[in-house]
Order: sequence, then C-alpha cells, then structure tokens
Amino acid sequence: MVIVLFVTNFGFEFLETLKAHRVMEESFGSVKVVTKGQLRWDDKMDKILLEIILEEYGLGNASNTSWKPEVYTRVCVELLKQLKLEVNPSNVKGRIKTFRTNYFLAKEVISQSGFGWDPDTQLATADVLTWKDYLEKHPEKESYRRKRVCTTMSCL
Repeated sequence: MVIVLFVTNFGFEFLETLKAHRVMEESFGSVKVVTKGQLRWDDKMDKILLEIILEEYGLGNASNTSWKPEVYTRVCVELLKQLKLEVNPSNVKGRIKTFRTNYFLAKEVISQSGFGWDPDTQLATADVLTWKDYLEKHPEKESYRRKRVCTTMSCL
C-alpha cells in the first residue's frame, strides 16, 4: 500500500495520520516537497507523466477534455516513488494543460503555408523569410521558432 500526502497552500493534506508520513519517509527516504511557487518540470518528470497518461488513455481513463482523478493521483505516486518528488494533482493538471496548449499552438504554426515539421528535432520548420513574415503578423508566437513540442515518447 502506498500512502500519499499532498501539499496544499495550507500545509499537508493527510490521507493518513502523521504516523503515515513517517512510514512514507522510511519507505522512500528523503522526499522533495513542492510547497509553493511554480514547479519546474524536467524531462524525467515529463517522461513519467507521458508514460502514465498513454497507458491510462489505453485503459479508457480519459475523455476528450479531462482525465479521471485517479490518473492525476497515479502520476503523483509515481513521481514520489521514482524521483522522490512530492507534487499534487493540480501540478499534474497544469503540466497536462501546458502540453495541450503547446501542441495546439505548434499545430497552428505548422498548418501555415511554408511551414513543416521536423520529427527529429521536434521543431516547426520554415525558411527565414517565411518565419519573418509570419512573426510580423504573430509576434507572440516567436518562442515556437525554438520550442520543442514532443509528439512521441522518443523525444524525451
């Protein structure tokens, strides 16, 4: 049995007692706790998240717009087990939202005339003039010239 403790703005939200927290420390060693501020996701964290959501999607635990709550919890548990990093479901929801936003913005960029997709670099491609013309009309999309958007697990 895995005991999960989530961190909120008000402290720990215990699913068990304080004794359970000691059991978790004994089981997992030192635990990095995200208490406030913005969580910075790295490639290891992303890989764990993507592996789980791909598996859960295959099990039917997703709709067109969201995931079942146990999917978020499972990601939290795996991050704790594998990386000794404690996050809460809202961190996971936020990261999935970021993936979705980046995907649709990149898709919009590459749908424009003159743009393509390089699956090796995971970047939108176009010649210099095409980028210049596009960015004059859409300066807010400048970051997508260099933003890697993973479309497969192999990019992590």
